[in-house]
Amino acid sequence: MSNGKVLLVEDNSDNFELVKFLLERAGFIFTAAVLFWLVARAFESTRPWRDAVAGVLLSVFVYVVFTRGLGLVLPGGLLEGLL
Repeated sequence: MSNGKVLLVEDNSDNFELVKFLLERAGFIFTAAVLFWLVARAFESTRPWRDAVAGVLLSVFVYVVFTRGLGLVLPGGLLEGLL
């Protein structure tokens, strides 16, 4: 069922710079959680708080798996000393 809306996302250098800026300043967890929430909103989710909580939990899980499990370095940002 289509509601007639089309989601347009332009992949250009401005978007790349924005994500790079957020990753450097705020870190992976915050940036990934915000991006998850924005995608959920773009798909017209009616539960923004649930989406925000899911985004944070998913981001923390991925961060821990990648940094501790795989030994990869992801930017910690605001939460650098906590995890």
